[in-house]
Amino acid sequence: MVYVLDGADGASLVSYGMMRGWGMDPDRLHQRALANLDRAHGEIGTKPVGKLPWLHVVEADDGYAASRVLLHWRWSDLTLRLGDALVLGMPTRDVVVFTASLEEDKIEKLRETVETVERHQGRPVSRKLYQWTPQGWIEF
Repeated sequence: MVYVLDGADGASLVSYGMMRGWGMDPDRLHQRALANLDRAHGEIGTKPVGKLPWLHVVEADDGYAASRVLLHWRWSDLTLRLGDALVLGMPTRDVVVFTASLEEDKIEKLRETVETVERHQGRPVSRKLYQWTPQGWIEF
């Protein structure tokens, strides 16, 4: 995980020296970053993928789609609408794709999508899949 200050001139990395200068420890910095992310983006916007309406993507044109996975309480709202079985992949910083289905063929298609995006687009994050639980995300 990387923390940044996002400004008009772009993003700059937060160093340990900056964090200590603000009187923060890593836990406090993390909590502040989550609060800032939530305040800036609020509800997680999603949309179904055209020909695969059971597959959804996070709508974000700011480069922080994968960061929204950290807003665990916002995903609980999505479970009420889509179902408890949320499984997602975040192949790149800009792409989060997920389904509310545990059907084997749909999970396989999700896995293929994540691997293809991770392989061919910039800013890779992970090829792993994760499942939402009330306690947090777990590897699927």
